Amino acid sequence: MELTFNIISLIFDDEPTASTLLHIAIFMAFFWGVFFAIANPIIAFIVREKQWLRTSSDREYELNREVYKALGLNFESKDEYFEFNRGFWPNMQLIIFQHIIGGSLCLPSVLGLLDDSTSSSLACLGIMSEIGWEIQDIITMVYKRYFLPHGEILVPKALFTINLLHHSLATVLGVPLILRYRNLKVMHWICLDLQAAGALGLGVSEYTKLLDVTIPSQLLQFQVLTFLTLVLLIWTRIFHWFYLMGNFMILWYDEKAWTFLIVGTIICGLFTIFSVFVIIVPIYNKFKKFLKKKAEHQSLPADVDDKTKRGSLLMLQEVAADVHKNTNFDDILALFQNGTEVTMRRTMPPSSTLRRSSMMLLTSSEMRQVMRRIASEKKNN
Repeated sequence: MELTFNIISLIFDDEPTASTLLHIAIFMAFFWGVFFAIANPIIAFIVREKQWLRTSSDREYELNREVYKALGLNFESKDEYFEFNRGFWPNMQLIIFQHIIGGSLCLPSVLGLLDDSTSSSLACLGIMSEIGWEIQDIITMVYKRYFLPHGEILVPKALFTINLLHHSLATVLGVPLILRYRNLKVMHWICLDLQAAGALGLGVSEYTKLLDVTIPSQLLQFQVLTFLTLVLLIWTRIFHWFYLMGNFMILWYDEKAWTFLIVGTIICGLFTIFSVFVIIVPIYNKFKKFLKKKAEHQSLPADVDDKTKRGSLLMLQEVAADVHKNTNFDDILALFQNGTEVTMRRTMPPSSTLRRSSMMLLTSSEMRQVMRRIASEKKNN
C-alpha cells in the first residue's frame, strides 16, 4: 500500500527529477512485464475453444499449407497449426491494450478536460508507460538473443535492430523531454498519435484476420477498415507528425537547445524512415494490390467455370491476408535465405529450450526463416 501511494505521489509530482522518472519507468516496466506474464495464459485459456479464432486459423492454414509444405514445415493437421498459431494471438492483444492505455492517458491534456497539472501528469504517465513497456521488451529481446539457445535465430540482428529503432524515440527522448517540457501539449499529442495509431493499426490487423473476404459484407468491412487505418497512419505518422516535430525543432532552435535539436532530429529522422518504409508504404502497396485483385475477381463473367472462380477467390484471400502483416521481413532478413527444406518436428530444439513462448517476437514469415536457418546449421554440422 505504501509503495502504491509513493508511486502515485511520484506520478503527480509537478517538478519531477530524473530519479523520480527512473523509478516510474522501472515500476512501469515491472508492471507491464508481470501483467503480460499473467494475462497471456489467461487469454490463451479463454479463447482456446472460440470458433471465430479457430475459423481464422483454419483459413490461414488452408491459404499457407502449400507454402509450408514447400518449406518443409509439415503441420500434420489444422489442429496442430491452430495450437501453434494460438500461441501468438494473446500477446498481440496485450500490446494493443497497452497502447490504448498509454494513448488514453494523453486525452485529458489534448482535449483540455482537466487542470494543466493533472492532465500533464497523466500524459507524462502515458509516456512513462510506453518507456516502461519498451524497457521490458528490450530486456526480453536481449535475453532471448544472448541467453537462449539459437538466440541469434530467435531474434535475428535485423529484427533486433529494427525493434531498437522503433523503441528509440520514447526510450531516449522521453525522460529528458518530460524534465524540460512536462506541460507542453505538443509532446502529449505525439504520445497520443503514436500510441493510438499503433493500437488501431494492430487492432484492425487482428480483426481483419477474422474476416472472410469472399463474403460481401465482410469484404466491405475489410476495405473500409483498411482504408481508414491507412488514412490514420498517414495523418499521424506523416502530416501531423511533421507538424508536431517541426514545432519541437523550432522550439529547440529558439532556446538554443542544440543537444535536443541534434539528437531529436536524428532519432525523429530514423523513426520517420521506419514509419514510412516499414509500415505505411508496405500497407499501401499491399492494399493497392488487393483492390486490383478484387476488381479482377468482380470482372469475371457470370458464366465463368468453377475452377477459375475458386482460384480467383483464393487469390483474393491471399492478398487480403497479406495486407495487414506488420512488416515484411523477408527482404530485411535476406541473409537467412537458402534452399534448405525443414521439417518442423525434426528441426525444432527440445521444448525446454525453444518453447512456443520463445517465438513470440516472430511473425510466421520470420518463423520460416528460423526453421531454414536451423536446418542449415544442422546440415553444416
